[in-house]
Parts: sequence; C-alpha cells; structure tokens
Amino acid sequence: MKKSALMLLLSLTAYAQVYKMPTEKQELQPKLVTSGPTKSIIIGRWFYGGTDSNGNSIYKAFYIQPRNIATPININNTTFFVKDSQISTGAFQTPLTWVTFSPSCATACIAIELQTQLSPDNSPVTFTLTDGEQFTTYGIVTTVIPTLPGNRELVANQFNWIVLPAVR
Repeated sequence: MKKSALMLLLSLTAYAQVYKMPTEKQELQPKLVTSGPTKSIIIGRWFYGGTDSNGNSIYKAFYIQPRNIATPININNTTFFVKDSQISTGAFQTPLTWVTFSPSCATACIAIELQTQLSPDNSPVTFTLTDGEQFTTYGIVTTVIPTLPGNRELVANQFNWIVLPAVR
C-alpha cells in the first residue's frame, strides 16, 4: 500500500481530538474496563501543541506505564514524521515524556505520524498482563493525528492515543 493511501486510510479511521495539553503530572491513564481478552492497550498520548511566534512547532509524546502491564515496556525506537522530515528517539522504557520542537507545522500540515517500534525486526511482541493474560501486539504501531473535520490543517492542542492493538 502506498504511503499516501495508508495515510488517508489512517486519517479516516483515526480519532483525533482538541484537548488542553496536560502537564507531566496529570493522569494520562484512562479507566480500564475489560471483559474477555484484551483487544488493545493505551500506552500514551501524542500531541501537536501548535506553532510559536518563531515558527517552531511543539510535539509531545507521553508514554505511560499501563496499569495492566507489570513491567516497563521496552521501546526500540520512536520516529516522528511531519511533511518530509523525521526525528527519532532511540531505545527507552516506559514511562517517558518526549518533547521536540520543529519541523514546523505552521502551514499546511494535514497530519503528523508517530511510529512506535517495539521490536528491532518489527516482529510481534508479547507481554504478560497483571491478570496473567498473554497479550501480543505488533512490533511497530503508527499513531496519526489527522486534521479535524471542517479544518484544512492541524490546530493547536490536538492529540491521539498511542495504542497497542492485539494481534489476533
């Protein structure tokens, strides 16, 4: 699938919101409601904070330690894509807050992407949940913040959840 077609598909299916950016101390974990096998696990939020007067845009990725995973999540790499640029973090463990400035999204940004790579070879990864369930997710997941309906480009303080979907 071509990247533009994939972006369109992800943009149409992704859920983005306008929300006041939280501070690092604010609670980022949604309430856990489970019945049956776990279908996905939220591991953070990906924010577009807007553009300052110097033309620098701010982006934040808040990676949390989910309550239902007992050990820290090892993340091999995280890469942020905007327009023709990309920035990577390298390896880390949850929890972590990553803040970066630029490349600018001041004009004509219709979507930004964040790829979270859990395994070096992109193979599926399995976690043991606190209730003993085995949860397997993809080795790489992409989070997209698309433009909101009725807008031509991103607006400040949009975010989307960083979600690990189950491999079934």
